[in-house]
Formats: sequence, C-alpha cells, structure tokens
Amino acid sequence: MEPAHFEAVLKGDVTCFPFCDINKEDLSEIVDKVSPLGNSLLHVASSSGQLHITQLIATNFPALITKKNSEGDTALHVTVRAEKFDTMKQLVDFAKQVPNTSTVALLKIKNNKGNTALHQALLGLLMESKKSVDTLVDTAHYLVTEDPEVSYYQNDICKSPLYLVVKSGNTDILEYILSALPQIDCLTDKLEGRSPVHFAIKHKRLDILKVIREQKEELLVLLDEEDNTALHSAASIGYRKGVRYLLEIDSNGAFKRNKEGQSILHFAAKSGKENAVRCILKEKGLDKLVNRMDNDGNTPFHLAASHGRSMVVVTLMWDKRTRPDLLSYQDLTAYDACKSSVLDKVQNQRIDGNGGNMEASGKVELKSSKKANEFQKVRYIEPIKESIML
Repeated sequence: MEPAHFEAVLKGDVTCFPFCDINKEDLSEIVDKVSPLGNSLLHVASSSGQLHITQLIATNFPALITKKNSEGDTALHVTVRAEKFDTMKQLVDFAKQVPNTSTVALLKIKNNKGNTALHQALLGLLMESKKSVDTLVDTAHYLVTEDPEVSYYQNDICKSPLYLVVKSGNTDILEYILSALPQIDCLTDKLEGRSPVHFAIKHKRLDILKVIREQKEELLVLLDEEDNTALHSAASIGYRKGVRYLLEIDSNGAFKRNKEGQSILHFAAKSGKENAVRCILKEKGLDKLVNRMDNDGNTPFHLAASHGRSMVVVTLMWDKRTRPDLLSYQDLTAYDACKSSVLDKVQNQRIDGNGGNMEASGKVELKSSKKANEFQKVRYIEPIKESIML
C-alpha cells in the first residue's frame, strides 16, 4: 500500500488518486495492495469512519468486503473494534448487494482467534470505559438483528457471544440476544455443553438468571461438559440463592445426576458447602437425596467425611434421615472412607531426602500432616454413629 494512498484514506480525501479516478480505469493492482499488517484500503477506510471512501471502495471492489488481514480480520471486524457504527452498517448493507456474498456469510466469518464481528463487539464491552458502552451495545443489537444464530458460535477458547454478554453483566443486550435467538430444538447442541448459565451462577448473578428464565428458560436445563446441571454448579459453590431459585423453577432438577452419578447434595457435601447442604436438606420432597449413592456407592455423607468436610459431616449426622451404616461399593462406611482418605494423603505427602521419592516403608505418623487435624475433626463420627444405630 502506497503511503500517499493510506494518507488519502485517513483524511477522507476523494480528490486524491486513486479515488478521483476509481470509476474511470482499472485500479485493481493498486487497490489489492495491503499494509504490512495485511490491511486493505477498505480496512483502513471503514475503521477510520470514512463513509464516502468506504462506499467508493466497497462499491467498486466488493471482493475486499470479505478480504482478511494477517490477523484474519475482515473490514467488519476492525470497524467494530474501532467502534465506527455508521461504517459498520454501511459494510453490512454493501454485503447484501454483492453477488455470491450475503450479510449472514459476512457476519459468520471468524478471525484467527475464532471471533466473529459480534464476538468483537462484546469483547469490547468487557474492556471499554463506560462512555463506549452505548456504541458497543448498539453495534451488538444491530449484528444480532442481522443474524441471531451467530450468538452461539464458539471462538477458539470455546466462548460464544452469548457467554460473553453474560460475563459482561449487561442485561440489556443479554435480553435482546435471548429474545432474538431462533426457536430451534438443537439449541443445546449448538452451545456444545457450554451454557452461559453456569457462568452466571459462578459469579452469583441472580439478575442474569432471571433474565435468562424470562427470555429463554430452556437454557437453565443445559448441562456442562461433565453433565453437571445448573443446580450442581450452584450447590458446589454454596450459592444458596441460586439453589433456591433453581429449585423453585424445577424441583425435579435436584434428582438429576452427572457422569459420576452424583446429585446436588453430593456436590454440596464434598465441596464443604454447609449452608447449601442445609438449604437442600430443608427442601420438601428431597428425602431420597440424603442416602443416595453415586457410581462408586458413596453417599453425600461418605464424600463429606472422606474430603474432611467436618461441618457438613456434623450437619448430615444430626439429620435423622442419614444412615451412617451404609457401605460404599468398596465396603466402606463414611468413617472408614475418612480414615482411608487421610492415610492415603498423608502417605503420598511423605518424601525422603533423596530426590523426592515417596517413602516406601508404609509407616505414617498422622501428627506430621495437616490432614491429621482434619482427621481429628471428624473422628467423633464413630461414637455418634454407634449411638444412632443403637
């Protein structure tokens, strides 16, 4: 790209060559030249907000509309990044008029990071100052209107625009995207197990969950890659408001299991989330969860004990429905599982002075490990268990 041409584009000077003669002769050789970063004259014109020159180039050289630079960005990508709303719309309009090209095709083009133009707008929403939000929201609205399906396209790090807008916390654009999403049976497959609901739960955004429920409630039942439900996620972090809200929507969701056969009570117990455990135990109709076994025969009580979750152990022990005598598929009670776990972990932490090899003698002193304290916290399980069984 000639420096003079570059300068003319930045200034919007249509009286300079080649723009003054763009309709008179074949300038393909000139216009096809790019900058060191691979940007064409259309990349420069549109991202600079030069409407007139953008129109001249796009009209006479429509192939440049989908041309990528060295980062894989089209002119639309760089224009969205530069927050030039008017030239962004202009590019989309031109795409509609180009044979063998369409708005939908243009909006689906991904750059080298797998980002579409909509991704780019929402990434900007995550990083920009408050004064830029309105332009980015308008841009996202416009792009979603033109092609709602792009909302669930994954980039190279498996993030969809829908995920990004949840992360941004902007309920305005989230509501718009959700309402625009097509009503298709395979929406869950399109999201590929990466539901934005789980992110909202992780950050305890009840407001986001409410918007999702109002606009696209079916998203609330999507599973993550480990087959965990939204309730599993809420229970694992002790998010009581989230647990209650999701149970209010679908109480039967509490009985769904993940790949390991674990319920939400298993999750809350092994994570040591006492408040979530109490919340679940108080819910009516969930009695069967108390002693339900996972794929290894572990009850929530087994998992709490083996993970050293002393407060959860106490909570479960004082619940009359808990059966401390139940054996896992390894023929272990919860107390046995606790002892076995502590001994194994202490053994694995014993290291000799020669190159870091594990000690082979098998001798373990519980006093020497931090895990000993956890063991001491739960060792009263046995007498309590015996008193309950009598």
